[in-house]
Amino acid sequence: MRSALAFLLFASLTVACGDDIKTPGTIRGSITGLRGTGLVLGNHGDILEMSADGSFQFATPVALGTAYDISIVSQPTSPWQTCKILHGTGVIEQPGQTIAITVTCKTDTFGVAGSVTGLAGEGLVLQNNGGDDVEVTADGTFRFATPVASGESFAVSVKAQPTSRWQSCSVAGGTGTIGGDDVKSVVVNCATDRFVVGGTVSGLKGTLVLANNDGDPLAVTANGAFAFPTTVASGDTYDVTVATQPGVPSQTCVVTQGTGAVADEAIASVHVDCTTNTFAVGGTVTGLAGTGLVLQNNHGDDLLVTDNGTFEFPAEIESGAAFGVTVLDQPTGLSQTCEVTGGGGVVGAGAVTTVTVNCETNTYAIGGTISGLAGGMVKLQNNAGDEIRLMSNGTFAFPVTVESGGSYDVTVSGNPTSPSQTCTVVAGGAGMVIDAPITTVQIACTVNTFPVGGTVSGLAPGNTVVLRNSGGADLPLTTNGPFSFPLEVASTNSYDVVVVTSPDAPIAQDCTVSNGSGIVGGEVVADVLVTCTTKSFTVGGAVTGLLPETSVVLTDGTEDITVTEDGTFTFAALVASGAPYSVTVKTQPAGEICKVANGSASMGSGPVTLAVTCGQAITRWSEGTEQWPDSACNPTNSFGGCNSNSQADADAWATIVCQKNGYSSGVWTGNKAGGCNGEVSMYYSCSSGIPGFPGGGTPTCTVRYEYTCYPSDQTKVEFTCYP
Repeated sequence: MRSALAFLLFASLTVACGDDIKTPGTIRGSITGLRGTGLVLGNHGDILEMSADGSFQFATPVALGTAYDISIVSQPTSPWQTCKILHGTGVIEQPGQTIAITVTCKTDTFGVAGSVTGLAGEGLVLQNNGGDDVEVTADGTFRFATPVASGESFAVSVKAQPTSRWQSCSVAGGTGTIGGDDVKSVVVNCATDRFVVGGTVSGLKGTLVLANNDGDPLAVTANGAFAFPTTVASGDTYDVTVATQPGVPSQTCVVTQGTGAVADEAIASVHVDCTTNTFAVGGTVTGLAGTGLVLQNNHGDDLLVTDNGTFEFPAEIESGAAFGVTVLDQPTGLSQTCEVTGGGGVVGAGAVTTVTVNCETNTYAIGGTISGLAGGMVKLQNNAGDEIRLMSNGTFAFPVTVESGGSYDVTVSGNPTSPSQTCTVVAGGAGMVIDAPITTVQIACTVNTFPVGGTVSGLAPGNTVVLRNSGGADLPLTTNGPFSFPLEVASTNSYDVVVVTSPDAPIAQDCTVSNGSGIVGGEVVADVLVTCTTKSFTVGGAVTGLLPETSVVLTDGTEDITVTEDGTFTFAALVASGAPYSVTVKTQPAGEICKVANGSASMGSGPVTLAVTCGQAITRWSEGTEQWPDSACNPTNSFGGCNSNSQADADAWATIVCQKNGYSSGVWTGNKAGGCNGEVSMYYSCSSGIPGFPGGGTPTCTVRYEYTCYPSDQTKVEFTCYP
């Protein structure tokens, strides 16, 4: 436009500067179709603003011969139009020529377009100014097919909302007036429609919590309609479930028609049906030992219980309802009383297992009668435990009762002691308790008798002591140790033990009694002591044949006595009866030999008086025979059937030989020699095979005499014979 103005200015200047002045031409014309404002026409700098249809004329004439060029300097706006010039160029050829030009204006048209966001469904149809429908299938741009004239209004609207995900699309910037350019600022925002999901609840008694699609919890407390607070987008699924079943009372609610896809309306077809749960009522029975226990719940639903442990009534009880467990029939067989604890309450959300039925066996007294009790105290026991003390005849009962079905066993645990008695259970002492007290036990008591005895000590072997108790029969005793009179003495009676006869032979003794009298109590009398002591006697004698002015020394092994003349002697030491004594000649008198007759023996029951004979002795040889020493009795060679190596046996043989030769006694000196001197001798034949001489005794062999000395005799034996 600036170049056109410059050109016009230049052209006018040129005309003005021409040499010839001629009548200029006039440029005029007419405008049709103008609606906008701002239309500016120009002719080489001559500017003409037009505002409406009609005729116009440039103010500046155009010089003759000068070209004119009518142009549109500025097209109209509001509305935007495009104006075109017809016959707008040429040359003024005649003076005063009028040029008529035609300007026609036509309003510009522009497209209406925009963008769609959030589209998820199908069937979205937009329209402009109530028509020119356009179907949009996806997010992005859209454009109406029919443009709209500038200055005209446009109104974009939703003719059909999307389906198959039902949506609501809204138009932003959808209305206005067309200016001088396409409208591209229309925005269609689509949001998927959301609908309430709900339904109805029936049978509900507590509080139910529902969930949709694992969320959006909804607490329902009453029957009827319900709806989740969070809506669900069209096309999305819903899944109604029970998140929390009712607890008080406990119910089980089941959802039907709870799943599906939301379309274009609220969901109200979900059904939730609730039923109250039922639970078993039971518990534990302890202590049951009998039979026939029957429990009852709510005055019905009887249950026979046969064992300890858990029990359960067959009929279940609704949650929230009361239960009441009682004992209908107590156990029999073993009589028992069963009590219920925790038996009443309201059923909650689970089985009732806390009812406790504790059965205790009934107990009964154990007793009977006692007779024969004589003033003391008797102790009775039942089952080796429960004790009772009785001091008089009559009925009794133990303090501790016994369970039904239990056994009882009555025994006497302590008999009376003053007097001592033995009490026995004579009837009904043991059995089984059923369902009543026991009163049939019978106790009978009798006074005890006890042996009276003790111990004998010191009684010599072979001796006999005779005892007597309280004037009764005599009791002879021959050995030391315990003794007892055959006749027993009743408790509380007296006893008196005495010695009737002390022993005199074979050993003389004195026997005495201690603890011999008293009263019999409740046990055997065994402390009577009979003590026997052996008597002691002197050992002495008389010496005869002792020559004047000589002496013989006698000894008992401890004491020596020198005797200087015939007469008596006595050793100082006493010898106990039965004890050995031995008196021998320790020193012989000069010119004599003294011999003690029976100087060795055992003390009897009185003093010992020995005979000591003194006289002149003769020593001679005794010859053997041809049998010597094989078959004869040879004191120094123990062969044959009459064998002995004893000095006493040899002396006995010598005494016999000496006596056969006129002497009183003799001894073997121990000497022997070979050969034979012709002396008359004797020997003993032991053809019977009886053993030889017992010490100091007389040989049992047959005595034979030999008057001939045979040259074959081998040995002679020396004897000393006493006068």
